[in-house]
Amino acid sequence: MPVIKHKELHKSLKDVTAGEAPGVFLIHGEELLVKTALDTLVAALLPGDTRKLNFEPVDGGAGSVAAALETVNTFSLMAEPKVVALLDAQVFYAKTDTTAIIERARTACKRNEMRKAAQALLKAMALLNLTFDDATPELRANALKLTEEQRRDDVWLTALLDFCREKNLSVPADSSEADILQAAIAKGFPDQQYLMVTTDIVDRRRNLYKTIADKGLVIDCAVPKGDRKADRTAQAAVLNEQLTQVLKSCRKKMAPDARALLGDLAGFNLRAITNSVKQLASYIGERDTIEAEDVRQVVRKTRQDPIYNFTNALTDRDRAAALRYLNSLLAENLYPLQLLAAMVNQIRKLIHIKGFTESRFGSVWQQGCHYTYFRDQVIPAVVDYDQRLKAQVSGWEETLTAGASPQSGPKKKAAKTVNDLLIARNPKNPYPVFQLFNKAERFSMPELLSFIELLEKADQRLKTTSLAPRLVLEETILSICP
Repeated sequence: MPVIKHKELHKSLKDVTAGEAPGVFLIHGEELLVKTALDTLVAALLPGDTRKLNFEPVDGGAGSVAAALETVNTFSLMAEPKVVALLDAQVFYAKTDTTAIIERARTACKRNEMRKAAQALLKAMALLNLTFDDATPELRANALKLTEEQRRDDVWLTALLDFCREKNLSVPADSSEADILQAAIAKGFPDQQYLMVTTDIVDRRRNLYKTIADKGLVIDCAVPKGDRKADRTAQAAVLNEQLTQVLKSCRKKMAPDARALLGDLAGFNLRAITNSVKQLASYIGERDTIEAEDVRQVVRKTRQDPIYNFTNALTDRDRAAALRYLNSLLAENLYPLQLLAAMVNQIRKLIHIKGFTESRFGSVWQQGCHYTYFRDQVIPAVVDYDQRLKAQVSGWEETLTAGASPQSGPKKKAAKTVNDLLIARNPKNPYPVFQLFNKAERFSMPELLSFIELLEKADQRLKTTSLAPRLVLEETILSICP
């Protein structure tokens, strides 16, 4: 059967209800869309009250494949269809997916879905061949290959690791669950016994995916997560579709400016959009149309202002924007010291760039140059500068540790220090570096060094005085953005 988009599912239901349903379904992508598609398929195969007796969900953690296969191959006592759902399956995950898996763990942790978050984190650790010894505060950022945003916002990770230890959860051993599942699907299941697999990530190149696509039906619920125009257009289309469906079910309408405001408050968050519309429908009572003022009164902002928006405003010397993002992030319960660390990191990056432009390597840099020139001419010089600096710092570390007994701890810490000094950690993605170079032109080296002193004083005041953290951070921002 074909691979279809989630919005095409209703057209395919005639084949499902007519007794021509395949034995296996794969539903992957955006969480809420996946759940909706699963409910639609189960309702088609198990109409009325039959779902209560003949639908068996299996949580997709370690060892779940064997449990799901045993259940789907066990004949029902009654001559009725049976559906087994392997939920949030991890069999499609690969090492290349660990960044997305860890982001999934972070999202679930912030929703207080700790068991779900733990499963994702432990799967990522298994794929990276890590143990809890590799997840210490000093090592985990590099060991887990955390993104810059995940590094800045890692309070959730400490809480999640504590949860795993408290519940005696362990990193699952590497297994061939994907091969076992593929072989079972190729062999087939008993008549009227159906397996539905849900997951957020799939790799279409894997044999398991190809087998399901050949033997069953794949429902694609994926939505682009990027910030390109095409990605934002796709996200807006899905949000609008979801909004329209929820409004229809509530028998309400929504004014255009109210839709725009709700989108701004919730961002691309289908769960938040759905819950907000239901709350608004209840709030307006007998009225037919939800207005913008209703949204202002009812909806709490769930769309987070990322820390990089805050640090960008800081290095743009945009006082109003920096203060606005500061207040928003503090309202979202980010720690003041976390925000201060983000400020320090941003200023340090600018200092490193100034060090490059003022060195003999920096003659290639031209203020106001085009991005293509920067990519082709400046980045190679930056990489050369980074490598020489890295070698120099490593030499210093070896000199300082000469004669000491070999220990893995200091070496790993030294490597982290060296990596923190690099301007272009990923030369294949030079655009963020290009933006930082342009920002650095707004400052002199003496200014940046004075800001480091300001930030050190702010750190001391946050840790040793009873001053309100907001006031300390606001005063620091005003000094950097006069």
